[in-house]
Amino acid sequence: DVLIVPEGTDKYNNLFCTIRAPDGSDVAELLAQNGLVKVVDWSLAMMTAGAATLRAAEKAAKLARRCMWRSYVAPPPNPNSLIGKNFLGTVVEVASGDSIVIADADTGAERRVTMSSIRAPKMGNERRGIKPEPWAHEAKEFLRTRCVGKRVKVSMEYQRKIPTQGDGPEIVLDMGTVLLPTDQLKGEDNNGVTELNVAEMLVLRGLASVVRHRNDDEDRSLKYDDLMQAEQRAIKGKKGVQNKDKPAPVHHVNDISQNANKSKQFLPFLQRAGTSHAIVDYVLSGHRLKLSVPKEGALISFAIAGVRCPQRDEPGAAEALRFVRHRCAQRDCEIDVEVSFLLFSS
Repeated sequence: DVLIVPEGTDKYNNLFCTIRAPDGSDVAELLAQNGLVKVVDWSLAMMTAGAATLRAAEKAAKLARRCMWRSYVAPPPNPNSLIGKNFLGTVVEVASGDSIVIADADTGAERRVTMSSIRAPKMGNERRGIKPEPWAHEAKEFLRTRCVGKRVKVSMEYQRKIPTQGDGPEIVLDMGTVLLPTDQLKGEDNNGVTELNVAEMLVLRGLASVVRHRNDDEDRSLKYDDLMQAEQRAIKGKKGVQNKDKPAPVHHVNDISQNANKSKQFLPFLQRAGTSHAIVDYVLSGHRLKLSVPKEGALISFAIAGVRCPQRDEPGAAEALRFVRHRCAQRDCEIDVEVSFLLFSS
């Protein structure tokens, strides 16, 4: 007699189960330990528990060269590995739906971290005429509201090199897992969990998809199985990019920050509105900011009234920019418009 634990079905309605022997041992784990099976990602994602144990069993069988792994040759050490290079920091900026800029708590240096094994919709490039992909705005906004200004733990994992067109140097991305302590999330029920994997949060809400790696030895997130399970839940719930029947919300933004005439025409609307909610889209200098006004669907550029910070080549310019950037970048704020200038308060 054995215990059958149903885990899920595939697109052909084949039932996948975990089978436990009378002594409680997992039959799949025993097969993996003896080198008689290969662990596959797509069905592993159905499992509610035990995925890490199966991978460990397969790894042990490979190293011992048992049965089907008799001719297995371990891959050489990865020169791009970042394992062990972990750090604590504060999120300064969200660059895209799967990439954030973090200020290292020890050195203060800003480091851009791309989350391992996931892909969020691309933001596009308005200057080049490249439109953002569906759900790109929602993914970036989710990270902004959850992470900017928050303390995080970063587990670096590997580097990914992306070739560029022409003779330009290749782009090197530092990939890692970002953990967000839940004590900073007010008003949310986290079921006693002390840390949340930011990548898993995105995938669970359908705001990113999990990368299918080409082979078992390819660099991947240390939380890959959790990401796969989160994606399965998003598919069942038809969330975000996993819902092919529901179109993504459309966002229209009127960028008037580079047009003086449009700015003058827009000024009366802000004056009549009084105190307006805005989001700091970009910090240009210590006293010049670029704001998004969601209610009006506009991007505006302005200087903080009553002050002037050092300019780019003047002493103190970098310090002023850093101060404002670390306290205001991508934060919610309120603006009060007077006669012909803007007062800013965060």
